[in-house]
Amino acid sequence: MKVILTIILMNGTVYNLGYEIDSYSARICDKLFDKVTYIGKASGKNRYGTFYKGKEVFAHSCTIDKTTKGNN
Repeated sequence: MKVILTIILMNGTVYNLGYEIDSYSARICDKLFDKVTYIGKASGKNRYGTFYKGKEVFAHSCTIDKTTKGNN
């Protein structure tokens, strides 16, 4: 089974990260998102945000691909 984590940054850049997983749980998307992002202070502002590769995150989503290998 494969999970595709999509991260959309404030500047409009979209990253798709693929992960192979053995079993699905309701929190898998949040766990993967927390693994690759960090909390930091937004530049020049008195607030905190979530960042990926030094850029602020706008949104994220997950897609689960349950297809098996070898089926055409």
